[in-house]
Amino acid sequence: MSDSGRITFPSHHGADERWLHKPWENLTPMMIASILALKAGGLLIAIALSVAGIVSQTHPEVINIRPIIEGIAVKNNVSNVTTPLSMAQLPTIVKQTQNAISQQLTAGVSSPFFQTTPTDEEPLQTAEGLENAGQTATIFQTPTLIPSLSITPTLTSTPTITFTSTPSKTPTFTPTNTIYPYSLIAYNGKMSVPLKGIGFGEIHTIISQLYNVPNQRSDEGHHGVDLGSYDYHGKLIYDWPILAVFSGKVAGITVNRIPIGNTVIIECPYNELPQEVIALLGITENQSLYHMYSHMLDVPTQKIGDSINVGEEIGRVGKSQTVEAHLHLEMVIGLSGQTVSSMSNNGTAEEAKTYMWWRTSGTFISFDPMILFNDLQ
Repeated sequence: MSDSGRITFPSHHGADERWLHKPWENLTPMMIASILALKAGGLLIAIALSVAGIVSQTHPEVINIRPIIEGIAVKNNVSNVTTPLSMAQLPTIVKQTQNAISQQLTAGVSSPFFQTTPTDEEPLQTAEGLENAGQTATIFQTPTLIPSLSITPTLTSTPTITFTSTPSKTPTFTPTNTIYPYSLIAYNGKMSVPLKGIGFGEIHTIISQLYNVPNQRSDEGHHGVDLGSYDYHGKLIYDWPILAVFSGKVAGITVNRIPIGNTVIIECPYNELPQEVIALLGITENQSLYHMYSHMLDVPTQKIGDSINVGEEIGRVGKSQTVEAHLHLEMVIGLSGQTVSSMSNNGTAEEAKTYMWWRTSGTFISFDPMILFNDLQ
């Protein structure tokens, strides 16, 4: 002790004296360290509670986190007594959660190509029922493969197109009596087919252009019927014999003029016509039937006034002043005794006048020649 009666310490305890006089100088670091430790522990607890909460929502059969959050007592499996869940149990809960997630991943993986269904041997049991029996819920699932559709392409063959050429000309026609089944003459020999060997019943099969006159006083339309074919019984109707349909005399000749080419016109008077034709066409005694043959192959050898017998060859099928070979057959009714000089719609003034007189003056009445052939066999 000192003289004043105070207790004194040895000099080597100087540091302790400072602590006794100023204890807050060493207390501040300890407090900071304690606060940091509490924060770190709270962060771990918060992470554990978040993981447990997620698992409780996605896998309610593994853990129920609600009692932890709300502080409600958890049922004890041994008795009905409830005990509060302590904070010391949290590490165990986190471990159980991790184990449960691992078991779920091991049990089966879901995939958009598989469907899980309970097996027939192990029916699916609920977690609640197993909990009451003191067992752990285990789900057995069997993946079912959904078949995929596969398409095998089918190859189709491409058809082969074969082109055949058409000959420009065949040898001169030689008629026979065996390949043509239809009649070649009618009305006791007073009427003949216009083309040698082609019967009345076959004429309609070789028409290349029909008769069409919209106005009897106009050059429009088509004033006759065109007979032509590239394949008549394997033959071309070119250089084919042209026959006089009725007897009569030559009334007109035109040599290679537009648009009719080489042409012969024959007049058949009333008294030489079959009565059936007179009745059909309404021809009177002062009238005649004029029939014209155009686009012949060669220049006509006949002259005006020459007599022509029924069925007589008067020329051959050609293509004078036309593109394709055919016979243009034209028939009109007019006053008897008419003669027709050379005519053309693109020739001399006299030829053009004669052409318009024949086609548009009304002196001659045009009709379809096919009305004379259609009913004849």
